[in-house]
Amino acid sequence: MICKKGEPKDRDALISLWRRVFGDGEDTITGFLTDSGAHTLCGYEGETLAAMLHLLPVTVTGSLKRRGYYLYAAATEPAFRKGGRMTSLLSFAAEYTRKTGRDSIFLLPADEGLRDYYAARGYLTVSGVEECFFPAASQIPPLPQCEEAEFLRLRQHYLAGFPAAFCPEQPFDAFFCRHIRHEGGEIFLLPQNSTDGALQSYAICYTMDREVFVEETSLPPAAYAAGAALISGSLGGLPVRIRKAGTRPFGMALSCDGRQMPPVYMNGLME
Repeated sequence: MICKKGEPKDRDALISLWRRVFGDGEDTITGFLTDSGAHTLCGYEGETLAAMLHLLPVTVTGSLKRRGYYLYAAATEPAFRKGGRMTSLLSFAAEYTRKTGRDSIFLLPADEGLRDYYAARGYLTVSGVEECFFPAASQIPPLPQCEEAEFLRLRQHYLAGFPAAFCPEQPFDAFFCRHIRHEGGEIFLLPQNSTDGALQSYAICYTMDREVFVEETSLPPAAYAAGAALISGSLGGLPVRIRKAGTRPFGMALSCDGRQMPPVYMNGLME
C-alpha cells in the first residue's frame, strides 16, 4: 500500500469512503475537508483508496507542553480490512507527525474494541471522564446562546485551569464550534461562574433519547445542580446528564518523540 498526504484529486474517493463507512451526508464531509484545517493522509492499493485518516492540529497546555494532532475519521475500505492497511497508515501518520515538527497524536476510540486496537499500536489512555445525573426541572424561558467568539474565549479560559488540556488550534477550534451546531447541539450561556465574576459559563448540550447530554460545561462542579436545573428547564423539562473529567478511560495518545505523555483533559471534542 502506498501512503501519502491527500491531494485535491483524492477528494471524490475520500467523500465516497467516508459516506459508506460513517454514513454522513456530503455537506458534512465537504465542510470538514474544506474548513477544519485537517491534514488528510491516504493509503492506496493501485488506483483504489484503501484507507484514510485525518489529523487536526492541536496544542496541549501545561509544563510539558506538546504540539500534535487529533486523529479523526480513520476508515478502511471494507474489501481491504484485516490486511494491515490501517496499521501501515497509522505508522505513516506517526512519521508525518515528526516530519511536520509535532510530537503527539491523540484520539477518542469509539468503543472498547478500538481502544484495544490502538493500545496494541502504542497508544496509551491519557484521559478519563465520568457522568453526573440530575432530575428534570420546571420549564423556564430559553437560555441565551453563546456565540462563536465568546465560546472560544470562555473555553480558552476554562482549559487554562487544567494542568494539561487538549486545545484545538485555528481553524480547528472555530470549526469545532460550528460542528456542534451542525450536529444538532447547542451552546448556552449560563449565569456567571462563581469562581470568576468577570466571566460567564457555557454548556455544550445535545438533546437525545428524552434527556439532555451536556458534553462539556465550564461551570464549577459545585454549580452543576443549579446549572442542570436551568438547562433542563430551558429544554422542556428533561433530565440532564453532565460529563466531566473522571476516571473512566476516555482519550488516548501516542508520543512520537519518546517523551512521557502526561494526563490530558480531552473532554468536549468531536467524537
